[in-house]
Amino acid sequence: MLTHIPAVVHEHMVDESMPPYFKLLDYLLSRWTERGIAISDAVAKFMETSRHIPSHLVDVIPNGIPLEKFENIDSHQASSWKDEFSISNEHQLVGIVGRLNPIKGHRFFLEAASIVLQSYPNIRFLVVGDGDLRTELQEQAERLGITDSVIFTGFRSDAFSIISAMDILVISSLSEGGPLTLFEAMAAGTAVIATNVIGLSHFVKPGESGYLVPSQDSEALANRILELVQDQELCEKMGHVAKSMIQKQDNKSTVKAIEQCYEAVLQSSTKSRNLPDQTLAHQISMRS
Repeated sequence: MLTHIPAVVHEHMVDESMPPYFKLLDYLLSRWTERGIAISDAVAKFMETSRHIPSHLVDVIPNGIPLEKFENIDSHQASSWKDEFSISNEHQLVGIVGRLNPIKGHRFFLEAASIVLQSYPNIRFLVVGDGDLRTELQEQAERLGITDSVIFTGFRSDAFSIISAMDILVISSLSEGGPLTLFEAMAAGTAVIATNVIGLSHFVKPGESGYLVPSQDSEALANRILELVQDQELCEKMGHVAKSMIQKQDNKSTVKAIEQCYEAVLQSSTKSRNLPDQTLAHQISMRS
């Protein structure tokens, strides 16, 4: 406000639990916000209604991923983590990737796993990630009697390799902005089953690139897993469709779009302050 340097708000999620004072601060600061960047249409709507940034100032720029990383998966790396967890090629793999937090809906994933395992005990369910709920989720798996079939990998730097080896990736979140895990699964050609919530439904074409199920519905999730487990051809077809859809989500395109947004902000602010482009750009660079 004092320096008149333009402010850009880059939002990655729909946070319905924002405390009231956050909303008040956003309302007060909105008049000094030059531009907003949202990673999805749902997030853009949230920025307009809850963060008080006018819709005409918000650019929707989806997250991108390095697609080339999925073109050359190291086969040795893929087999090494399987050996680590005693997974054979005979096992079908269904996994969930993300921090172990209530909003990710892991407990519904485990409940669905217990239903599926009654018919297909040879499936291995992977819980990739770490967080405060790890002990609680491990205890839930024990109560459900599925500890031998559920593998908690903890945090993995090679998560993309694990996603590539999965037959099905599950996203059981209660809410999402635009998860990179979904894009990574699509890039890997892995079939996706996701909850029909804001931030996910926009990116999954039901019956084509994956399935959408109601949030917090373990039985519906289990039924869709069973459907894909029983039809490997459909599972692979969905993965191929998803892979073709994700090609526009390359991180190079995302970076270029963000650059264009900032260039537009710079040009607008330069004209309003009658400064040469280089001067304002240098001031912003020095402050960042």
